[in-house]
Amino acid sequence: MRVDADRAARLIDFWVRRANGEHLLAVDHGRLPTELPESIDGAPLKLIPAAELAAAATWTANWLRMIPVINATG
Repeated sequence: MRVDADRAARLIDFWVRRANGEHLLAVDHGRLPTELPESIDGAPLKLIPAAELAAAATWTANWLRMIPVINATG
């Protein structure tokens, strides 16, 4: 999904489904437009700073290792 209808527009990085609904996440690498819509097709759009994603790198790496094991043993 794109942030804008323009073919050169930024793509959404993640689609998240939680108990309270769906959310769209875009990582801000400093290239996103300053004004983004609050939601796209009814799903709220949240901008994640690249520094926040980098701070969670160890946690993310651990989950990437655990998910295949959880799926295989589930």
